[in-house]
Amino acid sequence: MSPGHKKQMAQAVLAERLCSGRQACRILRLARATWWYRAGQRSERQQQLVARVHTLSERHPRYGYRRIAAMLRAEGWPVGQR
Repeated sequence: MSPGHKKQMAQAVLAERLCSGRQACRILRLARATWWYRAGQRSERQQQLVARVHTLSERHPRYGYRRIAAMLRAEGWPVGQR
């Protein structure tokens, strides 16, 4: 069972007030850090990059990540940089 599925189950248990969050995590063997984790929102630029990656991978299904990254770099996208 995936951590996301366990998290949904724990939320359902808490909504019904059957037990505490700590107990639900223990029973489901879900790390409490996973329980509290909230994913950050992607910036507009990141969303555009993801959309472009999807477009290129659909247009060229046999290309791997290295070739897609090279194509993105050629278009001016900052790929693989921090």
